[in-house]
Amino acid sequence: MRILFAIKDLASTDMLGIMYLSSMVKQDGHEVGIVDLEYGKFKDRIEDFKPAIVGYSIATHNRHAYLELNRRIKKNFDVLSVFGGPHPTYFPDIVNEDGVDAICVGEGEHAFREFVNAHERGDDISKIENWHVKRNGTVLKNPVRRLIEDLDSIPFPDRDLFDIPGRERRNTQSFISSRGCAFACSFCFNESLNRLYHHKGRVVRVRTVGNLLDEIREVMQRYPVDFVNFLDNVFVWTEEWGENFADRYSAEIGVPFFCCVQPRHLTEKMIVDLKRAGCLSVGMGVEAADDYILDKILNKKVSREKILNVARMVKRHGIRLNTYNMLGLPASTLEKEIETLKLNIDIRPDFAGSTIYDPMPGTALAEKAREMGLLENRTETTMDGTHSVLAFQDREDTRKRENLARLFPLAVEFPLMLPVVRYLMKLPLTGLYNYFYRMLEGYCSYFRLFPRKMNWRVFLKNIYYHLHHDRA
Repeated sequence: MRILFAIKDLASTDMLGIMYLSSMVKQDGHEVGIVDLEYGKFKDRIEDFKPAIVGYSIATHNRHAYLELNRRIKKNFDVLSVFGGPHPTYFPDIVNEDGVDAICVGEGEHAFREFVNAHERGDDISKIENWHVKRNGTVLKNPVRRLIEDLDSIPFPDRDLFDIPGRERRNTQSFISSRGCAFACSFCFNESLNRLYHHKGRVVRVRTVGNLLDEIREVMQRYPVDFVNFLDNVFVWTEEWGENFADRYSAEIGVPFFCCVQPRHLTEKMIVDLKRAGCLSVGMGVEAADDYILDKILNKKVSREKILNVARMVKRHGIRLNTYNMLGLPASTLEKEIETLKLNIDIRPDFAGSTIYDPMPGTALAEKAREMGLLENRTETTMDGTHSVLAFQDREDTRKRENLARLFPLAVEFPLMLPVVRYLMKLPLTGLYNYFYRMLEGYCSYFRLFPRKMNWRVFLKNIYYHLHHDRA
């Protein structure tokens, strides 16, 4: 059976989720293809490839583009359309949209494999765990199966799937060493995912170091790799794993890498082992500087002092730091957000990313915002990280916050700007501030956080990407 996945921004996007699904079904002899999310290309590819199933892995911010394309495809082709990924997992009502035949909720490897094989045999696909299937106007819903406990048992992602003519080959490759997150930050989808899988297995599952390094070695034998990006929510869950990883990665791989860390969880030994392994840069959520917001609003269970101390440890051990910050939070004020800016100036990160809080429906913080009367029955979310959908009483204050979010990394990079930030926030120069934000983001990404050999064509494409793509 042939399966075709449509992917937005195919020329610049690697999707490990789809690569994992492809590896699973190829074990059973199925053929898998990909195509760009553009109707003309998609139409031609369907006519040539003749898939039985068309699949989409979608997030909340891009769902409309995928749904619209799928509606056009369904009008002209007899294919089974299936949706998976974050949005169907957290908002399964998407199955009711016109043209959607079925959705996969949660982890998809085993569920997708079972679904594809059942469809090929002509068996009933409406009773497979994780799947919501539309039949004669009725949606048949099934519970999720248990989480995959042994991550080493999953075949490596099918990277050949994305090795197609006309697609830029990059020397940075992405990997993931674990799944799940043990924390329950109120703004994050992981808290909702943990509720979905309650009593369905361990929340955090980690690959063995040997299995992870086997995958990296296999990729390095086939593609040029001069930088590794680990996509884990939190990289290194235990000191024992981190020490083993440092010993082996430095000796067997030796390529610099980026990963994300959590200040509540990170120890100095973990930092030392990350540096010893070859970690060049890390991403860390700061979010806010106010202890009440950190604890009672965001449920991060970490203090401003702890964040500052961990950040300084990271910098002291020679690891570059990218901080993530949120403005426009419920219960926050403009003055508290200026304090978040000052905290970042104290930290001196290599880039201070900042977004406007955009409530993800279904999360604890979105419900709190609704209880506080900040959503006014709004159901849509922009998910672009630049505009606030919260109904703050002072609209002028909201505009200042949006400007501050764009000025934020500039003021951290150039602290002498701090005295004039309050004045700059008032000016109607949002577009200009956004332009400078994107330029600095592209520069820091290319030269600091994910450095690579100088290539002006790639550098300019990187700047273009940051200027034209949403931060969400």
